[in-house]
Amino acid sequence: MNATVNVVLFKSKTLADGSHPLMIRICKDNIQTIISEKTIHSI
Repeated sequence: MNATVNVVLFKSKTLADGSHPLMIRICKDNIQTIISEKTIHSI
């Protein structure tokens, strides 16, 4: 009953202000959930 947590930067998706979303991916018992936390501004 282990869970893994990964932080993923979605560079393929660009928001209206030019930033990219930062998501948290949680996997537990072969069930995957993605949660949006905040955005990172592109350089």
